[in-house]
Amino acid sequence: MARFNRRGVRLRPARSLPASPVATTGALAVNRQGGTGHLRDARSELFLLAVANFVAQETFYAGGQERDTRFAALVRRLAVEDPDWTAGLLHWLRRDGQLRTASLVGGAEYVK
Repeated sequence: MARFNRRGVRLRPARSLPASPVATTGALAVNRQGGTGHLRDARSELFLLAVANFVAQETFYAGGQERDTRFAALVRRLAVEDPDWTAGLLHWLRRDGQLRTASLVGGAEYVK
């Protein structure tokens, strides 16, 4: 990687910091271990579930079927409430996110 170490190259500062697609509602809730947590809006919950979910895989906090059902319900809900955003997320998952399974399952639920 030494070929990229150049002297005299000036880096420009970023014009703006990237915005996170994840937001909370501001409301507090109890998490699965009994601790204090924050509720997320539906878009944020779907985004996090889509990028972190492996279909039918068990996790420490939830079973695979439970997570898959939640993912499907969120896609169906947002396909009605905000179809453009949901279609954009599914497109991003397939292309830039390179998450084929989540995009295919999400696309099937979107159409359903």
